[in-house]
Amino acid sequence: MPVLNTFRTENTTVFTGAQIVAAPPKQEAKSVLTAAKPFLTGSIAGCFSTCCIQPMDMIKVRIQLNAASGAAASPVGIASKMIAEEGVASLYAGLSAGLTRQVVYTGSRLGLYDVFTDKAKEANGGKPLPLHQTALCALAAGGIAAGGGNPADLSL
Repeated sequence: MPVLNTFRTENTTVFTGAQIVAAPPKQEAKSVLTAAKPFLTGSIAGCFSTCCIQPMDMIKVRIQLNAASGAAASPVGIASKMIAEEGVASLYAGLSAGLTRQVVYTGSRLGLYDVFTDKAKEANGGKPLPLHQTALCALAAGGIAAGGGNPADLSL
């Protein structure tokens, strides 16, 4: 529907006439926070899981070291000994390396997966992705993240 008798002044457009048609809404570019959200949530989730599992991982490492030396012990016995001799903080030794790995690897893996699936859905006309395309997005995201997270893995 045409707009009749329009003219523009410095910062406004004045419409005179019987019909006024609204301009189509402009698509705003993604903000930095919106673009970083999948990466941040992936990093936070990975860090939370590492904080929860770190004591069990330390006990597992001690069990493996004891088994290598021929001394077998139960997980409860090892945890009790660690806490008695080294304190509760000993269960969280090496946490910084685990958190670094999670920020780099898990954050980029989950973030890239969201980016890749969004791009694939756009290319697919907004339709849900078939299994092979979803798997390809996951494989690409995991592979790129593993390459980036490898130095953090070496510090563990």
